[in-house]
Amino acid sequence: MEKIKLKNLNGLLLSTFGCVLLSACANSPSPPRTKIVDTRTIDFDNSSRITVLTQNAINGDVIEDTDNTLNVVSKADTATLVGLKTLQIAATLLGGGSSNTDGFSKEQLKGNSIPSVKNKTMDYLNPELDTMLKGMNTYTGKDAKITVQPYKFKLIYEGLGNNNYEFKYSTTISVGDFDQVCSSSDLLSSERIKPIDEWEKNNYELTQVTTKKIIKNCFEKINQAENKEKLRNALLKSTLNDHKENMPNVSTSG
Repeated sequence: MEKIKLKNLNGLLLSTFGCVLLSACANSPSPPRTKIVDTRTIDFDNSSRITVLTQNAINGDVIEDTDNTLNVVSKADTATLVGLKTLQIAATLLGGGSSNTDGFSKEQLKGNSIPSVKNKTMDYLNPELDTMLKGMNTYTGKDAKITVQPYKFKLIYEGLGNNNYEFKYSTTISVGDFDQVCSSSDLLSSERIKPIDEWEKNNYELTQVTTKKIIKNCFEKINQAENKEKLRNALLKSTLNDHKENMPNVSTSG
């Protein structure tokens, strides 16, 4: 009877604490879900029109959702998780099991959102996008669409032995088979890893400055001749595909 009680305690502790800070339990992840949160159109002198869709990831999981405000993962998040892991080990041992537990990554920690620090990706990206598209002067008809998905906008502590935090950022621009990821990984390490007190100044102003730089660098890549041609072709192809889909079926049989 005592053995059964200990096993029940083990199960209760694992189910209660196992997912408190981690993104999810060990269940298979559900398919990613997205939502269009904003739509705008760009009209051109040649009668073309391109629709720009802003898309958020809405998996219902902090880790996998779009960061619409700055998310900060601190050492305290790991310390709390280590405490929970210790409880899990203790519960497992009391139940007669092994002390082995699954490891974790700090990228799996939910952290805390800073509501006053908005992810202003679209504020910085839209002017760059408009200027580039108007400079291309491509006739697309009325059905071309570009999807922009802001995703990561967060600070994660670099290590337990220092006070540095790394800025993690990513946004994807896509149309048809064209995809361009604007990512903090393209920055020098000295640009994305800094002491937390530098990031915190003026309500985390440096995160906005760095976001602008990432987006500017991203459009410099897109504006390279080869990439711009890929984008132009993707816009034209997507327009043609939309026209085909919208054409009525006409029977040619007698």
